[in-house]
Amino acid sequence: MVFTQVKNEYTDTNDATSEYEYKKLDVPVLLGKKFLGVANVFIGPSFQYIIEDDFSFSGLTTDEFDKFSVGLQMGAGIELGRIGIDVRWERGLSKTEANFANVTVDNRTDQIIFGLSLKL
Repeated sequence: MVFTQVKNEYTDTNDATSEYEYKKLDVPVLLGKKFLGVANVFIGPSFQYIIEDDFSFSGLTTDEFDKFSVGLQMGAGIELGRIGIDVRWERGLSKTEANFANVTVDNRTDQIIFGLSLKL
């Protein structure tokens, strides 16, 4: 399980840009293959749940969104002893958009994640 804090921005109908943050829990279920003794590649679904946010636009809040979504992650990494480094790409697959007046907000994730891990 991974806790993620994301900062995002949107442009409203007056071309004004606003930022908002949200916090979510990700549960990636990844299948991978290790090679060369230290490198690995992986792919699989990621289940996400938004636990907190500060999004608001003309009365529209994330209460209009489904807080649960499914995405796809794929990436590669290396393990050097107890330390691991990886990079992964995540794309939301669930349609998590809301419509308000003539504005459509699509909240699907499309991000690159850099990870650092320590085996205990």
